[in-house]
Amino acid sequence: MPSLAVMAREARLSPYHFLRVFERVTGATPHQYVRRLHLRAAATRLAATPDRILDIALDSGFGDVSNFNRAFRYEVGMSPRAFRSGGRATSAA
Repeated sequence: MPSLAVMAREARLSPYHFLRVFERVTGATPHQYVRRLHLRAAATRLAATPDRILDIALDSGFGDVSNFNRAFRYEVGMSPRAFRSGGRATSAA
């Protein structure tokens, strides 16, 4: 992912103004937006493959499985294991 400075320069805005506009348009900061994209891809992989949760976490850009579990639970409303077992999500992931 390009840096905030690069994205702001491409948009011809100051970094501060870029953050404000990006959040107003998407409802999330660039960091939150990218994290949600990674978690959506992880959810798809959890549902479609038998890959280990650890491997999915690391491939999704998380440094360890505990951070992945916490972020996944926050976004989806359940643990990756419960999601894989067929639980129903409480928010879009």
